[in-house]
Amino acid sequence: MSESTRRTVQTVCGIAGIIMLVVGLSALAVVRADNRDAQLVAGKQQAGNSDTAFVPGDTTASGAPTDSDATPGLDGDTAAAPGAGPTKFGAATPAGGTGGAGGAGSGGQCADYNPNEGVYCDHWLVGGTTVLSGPLAIYGDQGVRGGQAWIEYFRTTIAPKEKVRPAKLVFYDDGIDPNKTLQFVQRLVEVDKVLLIGGVTSPEAVGDYLDSKKVPMIGDIGLSPASYLNDMIFPTAAPYEVRADLRMAIAKAAYPRIKKVAVIQEILPGVNPEPIDKGWSAAAKKHNLELSFYSSDLSSTDSTCKGHMLSAIRSQPDFIMLPVAAGTMLACVNEAGARPGEGTLATVQNWGGGSNLQFEVDQCQELCYGMFSAGTPFLDPRENPHPNAKAYLTNMAKYAPGRDVTGFIAINYYHAGLLQYELMKQGGILHNLSRKNVIAAAKKFGPFETGFGNTVQWRDTVPRIPTTCGYNVILDAQQKRWVFGKQKICV
Repeated sequence: MSESTRRTVQTVCGIAGIIMLVVGLSALAVVRADNRDAQLVAGKQQAGNSDTAFVPGDTTASGAPTDSDATPGLDGDTAAAPGAGPTKFGAATPAGGTGGAGGAGSGGQCADYNPNEGVYCDHWLVGGTTVLSGPLAIYGDQGVRGGQAWIEYFRTTIAPKEKVRPAKLVFYDDGIDPNKTLQFVQRLVEVDKVLLIGGVTSPEAVGDYLDSKKVPMIGDIGLSPASYLNDMIFPTAAPYEVRADLRMAIAKAAYPRIKKVAVIQEILPGVNPEPIDKGWSAAAKKHNLELSFYSSDLSSTDSTCKGHMLSAIRSQPDFIMLPVAAGTMLACVNEAGARPGEGTLATVQNWGGGSNLQFEVDQCQELCYGMFSAGTPFLDPRENPHPNAKAYLTNMAKYAPGRDVTGFIAINYYHAGLLQYELMKQGGILHNLSRKNVIAAAKKFGPFETGFGNTVQWRDTVPRIPTTCGYNVILDAQQKRWVFGKQKICV
């Protein structure tokens, strides 16, 4: 590896890549946190045309989250002045009210009006947490902008056509701190009084609370094994053990003679690694592979590989499973200092990791050419002919220009809004919203073909596994981009 490339990769590794972040932007519009003083940051939208805003969380190391300091917005947006009252964003809604928070313009002239559960006559409330501060903000931006593309599309196109009310989102920046995640979700339920949760950065931290309050979470991409065991959480992607099975199956199909696999697994803050460890062990056994090295003590926020790549190489594997998170994956590639088939990796057939972002390609360059990614639940939206995928590209270009359309975070939190809408539509509850009705509809939802290459199905029982399928993705050296497989692989 050239010195310039090494320096580039080392620089990138300073960005702690966490791909499995969540923002509840599966909603259709965004509203301020009501019933208290707050500082809000507006996105760059024309006045009167958007309800986009968010409430930044406290960035102190300890104590309950506060709203005493506004956080700068994305792309240089300016924060509200310290000490100012809540900034209000309102737009005309299909029901004729204003787009303010809570009961503004809502009235009580619809049968299901219930502000204690976030249901108003011209909108309903959905809540969530994300990470928009610190070194992980680059990934928060992708999730937010993907969600905003759906928000604007629904508000301007679907809601008027179908004569349905849009949702508005209240979300907080929890800094990917599980304690703050729980505190903010408690606030969303007890103060902001949302109908449902769209997603959070740490489902494991809030699962018991959601279950006790009977508040559903619709749209989690599956950030924790605990997501699949909770009666109130309805995830969109395959669970960890299925992902491990898929990655092993893909590697074995491509390289039938491999016998030993090394796995460097990163873990999100607050997640119990034990079920993930068991999943990899079971997957290796199923495919007659030996785990020559295994570690799950890296964090998704780590910017170094901590010697794990060197240990993996010493175990003489035929294939290496790298982390999904971009920063951690790049750190491990940098630690190897070579590509499969060369130098210290001379006996390694290939490796796989990363999350289908062009960012990864641009930084890793020739070291990663030919690499498998960790896979994806979705088809490549650039080549997917389905109208939903075409609308996604159009809306991303219009409402989120310059964002990477291939990352599964942006796709998930765009299509999570579609799932929420279809759930309410198929359940016949668009005009009869309540937490109880949303939960009942979710427990018999699907199988639903989303148009993005994945099928989602939820039932009353747990573990609740929405799908067992995915697609392989390879970093093509000639095209210098991730190339998605077109054949769905299921286990």
